[in-house]
Amino acid sequence: HEYCESGSPLARFSSVACDSAAVGRLAADFYLKLGYRSFAFAAAKPELDWSIDRARTFRAAVEAAGCVCAFLPSNRMGAEREQPRLVAWLRALPPRTAVFAANDHRARDILRAAAMGGIRIPEDLAVLGVNDDALVCETTFPRLTSIRMDAHHAGYLAAEILAHHLAHPSAARRVGLFRPVEIVERE
Repeated sequence: HEYCESGSPLARFSSVACDSAAVGRLAADFYLKLGYRSFAFAAAKPELDWSIDRARTFRAAVEAAGCVCAFLPSNRMGAEREQPRLVAWLRALPPRTAVFAANDHRARDILRAAAMGGIRIPEDLAVLGVNDDALVCETTFPRLTSIRMDAHHAGYLAAEILAHHLAHPSAARRVGLFRPVEIVERE
């Protein structure tokens, strides 16, 4: 996996990145254990590697369980202008669909569109975000369930990689992966 965006000039440098494949599998397992059979993924930006990895592993896990997964491409027109498209997409989903959003900001867009379209959360639609950003999760209605990432471990990985490169300036590129910790359930 290439965890720094493909084609980026930064891709040749060491980095710390989220294990997005683990995030996608955790989201699928969470929803499958709750008994959902209809799924959807809302991308952040389809060209971002981490969004692609989350979508790919989420879709693979739900399809392995015999289910289908709809896909919503990223928002390219601004949140306000996208609302009618989002409302239409959500209304077209089967009842009791579990939506996995690439991150908390995308999940907030889904919650706003659901409210605008008269879609009840969690009765008609379940929504799960990523990052457990308290500012987003605690200020949405209903409050957003989200996957909490191991940000502390990410900091330690960054320090470890930096220390290694300071001690060995010609060392090869390293990528440190941090994983999801838990799902913080809210309404």
